[in-house]
Formats: sequence, C-alpha cells, structure tokens
Amino acid sequence: MTKAKKLGLIGTGVAFCLALFMSAFAYYNNSHHLAYPSLLYLCLAPTSIVLIVTEWATPSAVAIIVLIFALSNAFIYGVVFLEIGKIWDGLNVNTR
Repeated sequence: MTKAKKLGLIGTGVAFCLALFMSAFAYYNNSHHLAYPSLLYLCLAPTSIVLIVTEWATPSAVAIIVLIFALSNAFIYGVVFLEIGKIWDGLNVNTR
C-alpha cells in the first residue's frame, strides 16, 4: 500500500470519528440548551447540514442520518487526504 493510500485511510478514520464526536457533542449541547459554534461545524464537517432533518425524526432515523453524516464526512476527508498524499509523494522524489 502506498503512503498516499495510508494517509487517505487515516484521514477517513479520523473524519469518521470526528463526525461522530461532533454529532454527539451537538446533541448534548442542544439537550442542555447550551450554545456552540455552528460555523465550526460547517468548516470541519461540511455535510453537517444534514443534521437539521433529525430535529423531528425518530431515534432509529436519527441513527441512520448520523451514520450517513459520518460516512459522507469520512469520504470527503478521505479523498482530500488521498490527494494530499499523492501531491506529497510527487514532491518527495528520492534522488540518489
């Protein structure tokens, strides 16, 4: 496996965990009526806009929506990290 693919997989895993943490944090803050920076959510997870539809959803639908949110965030970060890894590999040409 190339370094770029490893970096892509690492980015995917980190983004998936970050999305799950962010959604749990948002639900905690909403249930306790606390304010949190919404702009931070849109910057770190651009697909967090889908969490709006969970307001009146059933618990099973919320779980599915959060899973879709986490997977889409992981996909975006995975692609970005893969491309960064490819660019980085292209810049680091081993000269002997």
